Amino acid sequence: MLLSASFKVNSQLSLPVNGSDGRELLDMIERSQARYLDSLYDAKTGSARQFIYGREYVSYYTRAVNKPLLRPGEQRTASLLFRGRKFENIELHYDTYRDEVILVDDTLIFNNRKYQVALNNDLVSAFDLFFRYDTMEFRYFDKEAFPGFNLQEGFYEVLYFNSCKCLVRHDASRYRYNAIEEYSYKPVCYVSVSNDFVPVTTKSRFIKMFGVHSDDIRHYIDRKKINIRKAEKGQIADLFRYYESLSTTTF
Repeated sequence: MLLSASFKVNSQLSLPVNGSDGRELLDMIERSQARYLDSLYDAKTGSARQFIYGREYVSYYTRAVNKPLLRPGEQRTASLLFRGRKFENIELHYDTYRDEVILVDDTLIFNNRKYQVALNNDLVSAFDLFFRYDTMEFRYFDKEAFPGFNLQEGFYEVLYFNSCKCLVRHDASRYRYNAIEEYSYKPVCYVSVSNDFVPVTTKSRFIKMFGVHSDDIRHYIDRKKINIRKAEKGQIADLFRYYESLSTTTF
């Protein structure tokens, strides 16, 4: 009955509602609106909630100059491994502040904007972002799926994953500037040569990870003129493959 009434409810309400009764009213409106959006989505796509299993995503950073989304202005396509099933040719964004995968459906417009869903992380095991000249591969890491994982659980970009492993955590922090919430993006690279993942902070610390082959790795980096802090994905992969060839050599 609420949804059939002849008034419009925006996703971001500005009603000055206070007290527990007001909170209940807002909750009721949000739940009703979510059910309405779900029914629209299912009727439009016939997907039977395959992607809707999450919550509506509302852009909370509209006033910010620096957005927490990963590469927000770049066109991309994406694939998603969701509940064990792979979906391709969809539009995804990644919120680096909330560690959320955002599904965007441009076939459904609501309140003059595309419908967006923050997917349930527990059901997303991997996703890929395909840009014009780059591909970013993400996997969800936790102790249940990866015993002994010593980092914060969540999504990491996988640069290399063999006996050596290299992951990147795309993270953002929030701060206030001129009374506006802004977001500072800071990716952190983690490397595992033997056991735990260790953050890459300096060239010397990175080289020491390779133990008895540290001198070989140093010479390789100098010969290839690799800047560890700005290395390309191909350079990282080649470096680890070189180390693995050294570590498997019998002396």
